[in-house]
Amino acid sequence: MQSGRPHRIKALLLLLTVAALPLRGQDKVQLISAKSAQLIEKDGENFRKVVGPAKFFHNNTYLLCDTALWNVSTNIIDAMGHVRIIQDQTTLTSETLQYVVDEDMARFRGNLVQLEDKDNNTLRTRYL
Repeated sequence: MQSGRPHRIKALLLLLTVAALPLRGQDKVQLISAKSAQLIEKDGENFRKVVGPAKFFHNNTYLLCDTALWNVSTNIIDAMGHVRIIQDQTTLTSETLQYVVDEDMARFRGNLVQLEDKDNNTLRTRYL
């Protein structure tokens, strides 16, 4: 076993732990900036369609994306295109994200989902 390997494994386990932590504290999602935002109705449900670059803030965490559909009744945000979540010095990136606000749960999907911490420890997968 290489001398740096145990440290790297511990760092990746820490990254996974941080990614799995529930985001608690602030109740409301804030839309900080976007190119445009509009209220639309689809199949009898109200959505906020946000075209970006868009930047949201919730529970000391930033969510950035190209486009988001925010279901007002279910409080679920479907983010698409260059999706990033930044919390402290940890960044998660992918092409799509479903964020269930009331459960503080983010589901990342894409050809490459990447988790990177401040020390540049990186985890790559297809979903997280």
